[in-house]
Amino acid sequence: MVKQISCLAGVLVLALLGGCGGSDDEDLARYIGTWAACTPGTGTATEKETITLGPQSGNTLQFLSSTSIYLGPNCTGTSTILPPTTGTVTFNGTKTIGTEVVDKVVVTHEGTSNKDVLVVRSVSALTLLTGLDAEQGGAVDAEGYPLSLDNNPVFARQ
Repeated sequence: MVKQISCLAGVLVLALLGGCGGSDDEDLARYIGTWAACTPGTGTATEKETITLGPQSGNTLQFLSSTSIYLGPNCTGTSTILPPTTGTVTFNGTKTIGTEVVDKVVVTHEGTSNKDVLVVRSVSALTLLTGLDAEQGGAVDAEGYPLSLDNNPVFARQ
C-alpha cells in the first residue's frame, strides 16, 4: 500500500539537522529535498515512493510524490509508474514522542487533509520518519496527531 506522507503524503525530506524538531524557517530547511523508500508490495512486488519537498511560503512546504511498483524484490526489475501526487505540508509546532521532538504537520492533497508528525534522524545517513496513524494501527492524541512513529517505510535522503 502506498503511504504518501501520511499519505505525507509520503513526501518528505530534509537538510542537515537530524533528530530535533522545530518549525521556524531554518528548521523547515532540513526537510527540503528528495526522499525515497522501498517497501513490500503485493506478492513479490515492491513499491518505491519518492517525495520531493520544496519551499512554498511561511510554515508550508509543497511536495511531489511519485510511486513506482516493481515486479522484483528491493525495487528492482520492471516497474510501473503511478500518476504523481502533489500537495502541501504545513508545520504546526512540535510534540514529543518517546524521547524525540517531532514536528506536527497537516498534509493536504487531492482535497483532503491529514494530521501527521515528521522527524529527521541522522545515524549513518539522513532518514525521515512519519507518524503511525489510526489507519495503520496507531493511535492519535487529542489533537489528532499520531502518538508513535512508523518505522516502515523509512525515507532516505537522495
